[in-house]
Amino acid sequence: MKKFKFSLQPLLEHREILEELARKDYMEVVDRLRKEEERLRVYVDLYRRFSENLDNIKKEGREVGELRFQYRYLNSIREFIESQHKIVADLKKAVEEKKTELTRASIDKKVMEKAKEKKKEQYKKELKLEEQKLTDEVAVGGFVRRKDNED
Repeated sequence: MKKFKFSLQPLLEHREILEELARKDYMEVVDRLRKEEERLRVYVDLYRRFSENLDNIKKEGREVGELRFQYRYLNSIREFIESQHKIVADLKKAVEEKKTELTRASIDKKVMEKAKEKKKEQYKKELKLEEQKLTDEVAVGGFVRRKDNED
């Protein structure tokens, strides 16, 4: 009997590639989310420190023009933080979508691996049956020859 060959091997290999691509996409989005969350933390910290600094400037009684400039800067940081929150929220959704895609790709690949394993087991059983048949034929042939020799 010839060597085991899985007829759906190209499909299995394709699904392995799709899983690897999905894993890569997922990791890229997770990495981007991590970077954007860090960026958000930096700006929130900057806002907090700058706000405290602005309180000190007010206590010192500095000029109104300088205070306006400081408030505008503080407001621009706040607006950036708001937009950064949206970016982070969008990336969290993207991470979940990519995770779902990765899970689906992994399941698809595992289905094919399971099918391959079943086919391989079936092949082994058929091979064992064929060997048993051959052994039985040899045994029967030996028995018949001995019987003929005895007669």
